[in-house]
Amino acid sequence: MQLSVVIPTCNRNESLALCLERLAPGRQQGGATLIPAADADPDARGGVSHGTYEVIVTDAAAEGIAQALLRERFPWARWSPAPRHGPGPNRNSGAKSARGEWLAFVDDDCLPDPNWISRLVARIATGQYDVVEGAVLSPDLPDHPLWTAPVNTVGNAGWTANLCVRRAMFEKLGGFDPDLPETAEDMEFHSRSKRAGCRWVFAADAIVVHPRRHLTWPELWRDTLRFRW
Repeated sequence: MQLSVVIPTCNRNESLALCLERLAPGRQQGGATLIPAADADPDARGGVSHGTYEVIVTDAAAEGIAQALLRERFPWARWSPAPRHGPGPNRNSGAKSARGEWLAFVDDDCLPDPNWISRLVARIATGQYDVVEGAVLSPDLPDHPLWTAPVNTVGNAGWTANLCVRRAMFEKLGGFDPDLPETAEDMEFHSRSKRAGCRWVFAADAIVVHPRRHLTWPELWRDTLRFRW
């Protein structure tokens, strides 16, 4: 297995289903091949078969509601329970069960482009990088402070909405900081990995679309203070 797609989720089955549809067998182009959960060797880790990938859904919901969704509609994806402490610990949990040499993180409300996997693999194949940062677009985002989305068109942001990390390097760095469970864990990882000498590259053609979100004024001030911190 070359690449493990890790999708953290918590009570968002509707958006999760849309994300998974983009990663289903035959939906990713450019030679990307999905290895269904039932066919993967549980003891195999760190393979380098070009363009192969698995999908892991790490579910932090108390009821594990995503498990039923995967069983009914997406049996090729692997469900894994996750700690209910926010997206950072959730992603760390998914990384621990991953079999791929690389970890591709994407949010459960994002829509990967049909060439997303192949564009990531193109950078991986060069052997020059430890982290591939993909583009995050939000085409319908209004120019208004109360509408937000983590748009990344030039790189150097480190958003986990679209981030691919060499698993060995991720483990060496200790993953995402569990003391930042609610927000900014990806920016902290970005800064820490740069200080550790990780080689980053921005792949503008490895695209996911992120939906816009409407904020209240208190939420805007809260997010502003968090990101400033």
